[in-house]
Amino acid sequence: MKHNEELYTITLTKKQMRLIANCVEDCSRFLAGQCELGFTTCGLDKQQEIQEKLRELHDLVATDLANQPYASYGWSGGGCSNDYQRNKIIQLYPLYREILHFIAKEEGHNSVYAGSTPTCDEQDPFIKINKL
Repeated sequence: MKHNEELYTITLTKKQMRLIANCVEDCSRFLAGQCELGFTTCGLDKQQEIQEKLRELHDLVATDLANQPYASYGWSGGGCSNDYQRNKIIQLYPLYREILHFIAKEEGHNSVYAGSTPTCDEQDPFIKINKL
């Protein structure tokens, strides 16, 4: 952690943690080229139509992957030449992933989130979650 960064505590319900994780995951995936906003559009009347329209943004968002409609940048921003975008992917991924990892461990899920969150040198320190 950087020496001059202040720390904060936020108290959330599990439902609120999931909502935050889902929204941050949508943002992270959008920047990585998975533009469908699956959690955000889930349950909307025209979900499939909306997601198809959002998929059309792929080549504008993931310019290094243009003409590869189902390709996306990795969780560490791998393959992304835009430094701003790459940094956002790097910082967003562990935010939602750590929340989902905490919930998976707490509930005993044997899912992709049960394992530790991957790291890279450019990430900020991971968030800390404690149950009250």
